[in-house]
Amino acid sequence: MVAYRFFGMDSVVFRSSMVLRFGTRANDVENVLYYYKAIGTDVIEVESPETWTLSGPFDVSDYKRFEQTQLPSEVANGTPGEWDWGNRKLSTVQMEPEHTWVDFARWFRRNEIGNTGTQPDNCAAYASTVISSREERNVILRLGFDDWLKVWLNGEPVSTLQHDNGFKAIELPIIFKKGDNKLVIRLSNFNNIEWRCWAFSCVISNA
Repeated sequence: MVAYRFFGMDSVVFRSSMVLRFGTRANDVENVLYYYKAIGTDVIEVESPETWTLSGPFDVSDYKRFEQTQLPSEVANGTPGEWDWGNRKLSTVQMEPEHTWVDFARWFRRNEIGNTGTQPDNCAAYASTVISSREERNVILRLGFDDWLKVWLNGEPVSTLQHDNGFKAIELPIIFKKGDNKLVIRLSNFNNIEWRCWAFSCVISNA
């Protein structure tokens, strides 16, 4: 598919953004994004974690196991996942997000040669990060994701969502303590209507 959209001198107003990603195949995709800013206005600052540690995948047998309250020890210890892929163990990954996005499929496929098909399904993986705050503050955690999602903050569960009908965006009110705050996200992957999309976006804004 090739898509074009051009504008001349007319001002085009929009209040949202879009990311296009083909994440389940080894195809190369190129896109160009244009940003319009009205003269005299400030760019909206987006706060998002700069690095994440990925671990997994781990089997997901049912939702009851997925929603378990206690944060599994393998996340804290950086234990590799239970899956072998391409005759190699999937070790933990230190990565930088792409414009707030974390794509498990891309990072767990790293160093894989050729199109070996889609990533594992009926599984879940973890992404953890540390966010520093100069003071205690109320913030909104904005997440876009597919499929099931569970969030921990400083070892305590925040929310669990059993979502099966495509991509979803949510807002979670949380409180950052002064100093370092550890955020952990667990995201499942199933063979459903989103073609095994296995990614999330994380943005933080003041409440």
